[in-house]
Amino acid sequence: MAIKATFVVFTTLLFFSLNRAQLSPETSTPPRALVAPLSLDPSTSQVTIPLDNDSYVLDLGGAIPWSFCHGLSSGLLLSCRARACLAAEQLPDACASPIGRPPLHQCYQANCVVWLHNPVANTCASSKLALKTVTLTPTNGLNPTGSVVFPHFISSCVPRRLLGGLAKGAKGLATLGPSELAIPSQLHARFGLRRKFALCLPSTPRAPGAAFFGSEPFYLLPPPGIEVSRRLLYVPLMTKPDGYYIQVQAITISLNGVNFNSSLLSRGTKLSTVHPYTTLATPIYKAFVETFNEATGGIPRVRAVEPFDVCLNTSKLGSTRVGLPVGPINLVLANGLNWVMVGANTMKQVSNDVACLAFVDGGMDAKNAILLGSYQMQDNFLLFDVGASKLGFTSSLLFQQTTCSNFNFTSASL
Repeated sequence: MAIKATFVVFTTLLFFSLNRAQLSPETSTPPRALVAPLSLDPSTSQVTIPLDNDSYVLDLGGAIPWSFCHGLSSGLLLSCRARACLAAEQLPDACASPIGRPPLHQCYQANCVVWLHNPVANTCASSKLALKTVTLTPTNGLNPTGSVVFPHFISSCVPRRLLGGLAKGAKGLATLGPSELAIPSQLHARFGLRRKFALCLPSTPRAPGAAFFGSEPFYLLPPPGIEVSRRLLYVPLMTKPDGYYIQVQAITISLNGVNFNSSLLSRGTKLSTVHPYTTLATPIYKAFVETFNEATGGIPRVRAVEPFDVCLNTSKLGSTRVGLPVGPINLVLANGLNWVMVGANTMKQVSNDVACLAFVDGGMDAKNAILLGSYQMQDNFLLFDVGASKLGFTSSLLFQQTTCSNFNFTSASL
């Protein structure tokens, strides 16, 4: 309750303390939702999102958006007394010092200095909080409907070395975590958008997926359009300082249960867009692979291709509309609901005749028993309703004869 109260106070102050966002001539009223294209980087499998003319790696768990800044004016730096500086949270765990966790923010020459984490390279650096202007795209759910300028977007300026490991050309990290300074919270405070956002990750570098911030509807082609929010199933969504979690109760492969100690799942399953493949703690992973091998024993094995351990000869396997016919992998969630994962999300084609089970061993000391990676989210529509603490999901959109690359980014006729 204290956390929620703090959030309400902070966002109210942010809304009234900064100038109103500037609407373009074709956007005369505040938007109900914003949209942005999502791109798949073929080299790293990272998902990127544009802010103005720059590319940012998408991070579901990050607290503060950050980028490399060149020649930043001191007038855009936030002071230690700024509300945003006071709202800065504790150090990310990965940046904790051996003597404990000092406050995230501190002062240097009266400027607000924060510590930030690159989750890809697992590196940390101090940086300064600053204001920047970004141009965003409203939507009616069918098309983009103009533009809107956000003149006091809060981000952090990092040294170039913190960019290590990010997709080529990426200038920083676009953070969507539950933090008060992450992008969804800033958009809620600035535009009065509902506290929800949706991700539809693309499965190909050749066509973008989509991210939505705010309220439904969300339409995907083919005409007349599929209103995806009407087809969602909902499960409880848990928020922690490092991101979003759901409760997985069991796993089945081709309807056969994976046998492991279910108490390992008690801390929840984290959703991550910076980890390409789902990671399972070793006890779960071993049982998972054993069950998969039993379900697919008739398919010839080939030498493993890193980072995978199980690879199949698919030359005679054929394919279906939802990927290779290897049987579904189900995450059993609350209320008996299943997140159904088909071949398109469970098998990674590494060559013409070889596909590998796209799950990896996280080790005995894995922080998360299950960390759900971005490959398993591709062509799945996910609605993070943070205000209502629930996650809406579709399972694979291929069942509905559409994909995440089917939002119409052509501007609507005005």
